[in-house]
Amino acid sequence: MKWFRGFCFLPCIALIGMFGGTGGVPAALAASEGDNNSITLTPSVDEPLPAQRLNLISEYPVIRGESGDSFDFIVIFDYETDDEEEENKIFDITNIDPEGWQTKITRQYGGKGEGIRAIQLNPNMSYPDRLKVSLSPLPNTEPGPGDYILTIGASSGDIEDTIELTAVVTEIPATHELNLVTTNGRLDTVAKAGEDNTFTINLTNSGTGTVEDISFTSNKSQGWGINFSPTSIASLEPGESEDIEVTIIPPNRTIAGDYSVTLTATGSDSSSDRVLLRVSVHTPTTWGGAGIAIIAAVITGLVFLFRRLGRR
Repeated sequence: MKWFRGFCFLPCIALIGMFGGTGGVPAALAASEGDNNSITLTPSVDEPLPAQRLNLISEYPVIRGESGDSFDFIVIFDYETDDEEEENKIFDITNIDPEGWQTKITRQYGGKGEGIRAIQLNPNMSYPDRLKVSLSPLPNTEPGPGDYILTIGASSGDIEDTIELTAVVTEIPATHELNLVTTNGRLDTVAKAGEDNTFTINLTNSGTGTVEDISFTSNKSQGWGINFSPTSIASLEPGESEDIEVTIIPPNRTIAGDYSVTLTATGSDSSSDRVLLRVSVHTPTTWGGAGIAIIAAVITGLVFLFRRLGRR
C-alpha cells in the first residue's frame, strides 16, 4: 500500500503547481521522495539585485588641432538603473592627463572659473547631464605632432565607467617672419644733397620656415634716388640674417631739412617688414660758399650804388 499512497500524492503536487502561487504568479517547486517515502520541496533561488550602470559617452572623442591649441570635449554622464525607485547618486570624477597637458572640467555652458570634481546624477534621465572637458598644454609649451590621450573616469561605489578622449596635434605649420632693422639701432641718418650717402640695414628671418624671393622697395620724396645692394635675396633660412647696403641720393637742389624715407623688405609668401627713417639733408659746402659770395656781391653793389647816388 505504500506505493499506492505515493502514487496518489503525486497528482496533488501537480495540482498545487497549477493553481498555487501568489498574485497569479506560478510557483516553481521541485519535489523529491525521501527514504521514508516523504516528499521535500527545494527552496527557490533569490532574484539578483536591480542592475545599475554608468555610461560615459562623447559624440566627438577625437579632435584635431594645431600645437598650442586647447581641445574641448563634451562628455555625457548617463546613469541607468533597473530599479524605478533608485535615488540620485554622487559620482567622483577623475582624470589622467597626458604628459605636458592639463585638464579642466566645467559645465557645458557658462562654466569658466570652476573646476568640477564630482557630479550628482539622477537615474534614467531622458537627457543625461553633460560636462565640458578642456585639455590644454602647460604654459610656455608647444606639443609636437601626435596623439595625446586623456582618460576621464567617474565612480560611485561599485558603479563606474571611463572614457578616453584623444587630442590629435597636427604638424606645426611653418611661420614666415622678416625683421628689418638698422645695424646701429638708430632710425635717423644724415645725407648731403647731390651725394651718395650710404648706411647698412640688417634683415633676419625670425620665423620657422624659409623665406624666398625677397625684394626691397622704398617710399621717398620725388627725385630722390635709393639703391640696395644686394638688390634682392633668393632665400633666407630660419634664424639667418644678411646685411644690405643702402645708398640715399637727395637731389642737388634739395632744401636743407628733415625728410622721411621708408625701406621695405618683402618675401614671396607676403611676409614683410619695414623701417621708417628720418633723413636730415645738408646742402653741400660749395653751394654754401656760392650763396655767401652772391650775398656779398649784392651788398657790395648796393654800397657802390648808394655812394654814387650820394655824390649827385
